[in-house]
Amino acid sequence: MALVPLTAAFFIGRLVSYGLYVGGASAAARTSAWKLVTSSFTSPGGIAIQVLLLLGLVGLTRIDWAGRHKRHEPRRSRLPGRRPAASSELQREEPVQQLGEHRLFRRVMAAG
Repeated sequence: MALVPLTAAFFIGRLVSYGLYVGGASAAARTSAWKLVTSSFTSPGGIAIQVLLLLGLVGLTRIDWAGRHKRHEPRRSRLPGRRPAASSELQREEPVQQLGEHRLFRRVMAAG
């Protein structure tokens, strides 16, 4: 994985988000909190943003995430260093240790 583009994207994202934080804090300092909240619900731009966010949320619930995951599984198993998981490995559940049987728990209780 190339670290330079990843690092550059990280810092550019930080600059943008910090700029938004400073802009929001400056706007909040110049006006009252109540005025800021009411303007976001009554202005045409604020209403449009709220409607778009609701539509995006509805759209995200309509996506078959499990189906998308299963569709990409064969491609993931072809990645270097990975082997495809057998179906028995996926369904096997590890036995849960009882808290009293755990060695660390016994050490902590003995030291206490």
